[in-house]
Amino acid sequence: MAGFGDYNSYNRPYGLDPNKETNDLYDTRYQQIYGYHTPLTEEYQGPPLVMDETPEDGNNAYVTTAISAASLITENLLSHPFIVLRRQCQVHNSLKNYHIVPYTLLPVVARLHRSQDVTTLWKGIGSTCIVKGLNLAVEDVVAKGTGWPKEIEKCSSVLQFLQHITLKCISTAIITPFYSASLVETVQSDIASDKPALLDVFREGFLRLLEWGTPSRGRMLPIWAIVFPTAALGVSKYLAQ
Repeated sequence: MAGFGDYNSYNRPYGLDPNKETNDLYDTRYQQIYGYHTPLTEEYQGPPLVMDETPEDGNNAYVTTAISAASLITENLLSHPFIVLRRQCQVHNSLKNYHIVPYTLLPVVARLHRSQDVTTLWKGIGSTCIVKGLNLAVEDVVAKGTGWPKEIEKCSSVLQFLQHITLKCISTAIITPFYSASLVETVQSDIASDKPALLDVFREGFLRLLEWGTPSRGRMLPIWAIVFPTAALGVSKYLAQ
């Protein structure tokens, strides 16, 4: 056609010169700009899909695990001496002070260390951790058997919330004999009784469970008399937290 010159160049892709060196130069420049190679004879399909690597996810998992472990240690180990001290004051037969301020407890701690041992505030730490783990195991078994949720979220329904609270009540009621055995270990004196072994909490718990009615040893309360208050106390503490 007159005035248009060689119109065959318009049919070539990207209006390139058919010279191979020119095409190779354009291809190399295209690869430097966009980071990948696209043959000039193929149809352009758009940029390739590149998955973003997020190495922070692995670090977040380690941080979450570390925080959970630190929280578990703080809850069970660091707070245990204060729990033992509170229980020692509660079971004292000649208690006169309410100990509203902390510094009034210093003479009590000194007398406990002088009459018993320097590790008196750490009594029953092993059985306490065992009961914590036993509670988690019982909750897992009950949740798998009933299908009730172990955890609740903001979008949970009222039925799921009631099922979750019922799960907590049943789990606390089941471990009540072992919880009472662990509580006794935290308040009993090593002078008046033998020092309990680590797994004695299971033996004492099963003995209390078998003696469901009136126990034959000492002044212990029957399990049926303490299972409901224990479950109510445990659920109340959970709801408050």
